Amino acid sequence: MKLPTERQGSDEQTMTQPILILDDPSITVHCYVDEGVIHHEVHAFCNMETMKRALTAGVEAMREHGATKWLSDDRKNGPLSADQEAWGRQVWFPSAYEAGWRFWAICLPEGVVARQTLERRIAGYAQQGVTVERFDDPTVAWGWLRHQAAP
Repeated sequence: MKLPTERQGSDEQTMTQPILILDDPSITVHCYVDEGVIHHEVHAFCNMETMKRALTAGVEAMREHGATKWLSDDRKNGPLSADQEAWGRQVWFPSAYEAGWRFWAICLPEGVVARQTLERRIAGYAQQGVTVERFDDPTVAWGWLRHQAAP
């Protein structure tokens, strides 16, 4: 999904052209360089290896392009396994935070159990310095995220 953005100082709504970072049947990752945003969209449940590949690629793009914001569209994702949660907490988060991640707009999974597993991550990351907001609609999430000032 490409997200519309209104450029600063312009009355026109324009479409920012993202860089495709990873395209997998279960997840797509883009980088919107001008906005400093990494955006992943889950299309189907991600197994451990696919999730690691996608999130690691997002961190690498964050580092390369100076992004500080992440939009997670996890509406179609399932619950995280204990191994996925541990990897995210112990490996991915420190790497993402060190790369500059400070703002997270997340569209939570549709399933109750999947939402609960992500709520634990949300609370933990917020306590460690990431500003987090939850959304049902990725377009609304994008609107909030693009108005957050880079640190």
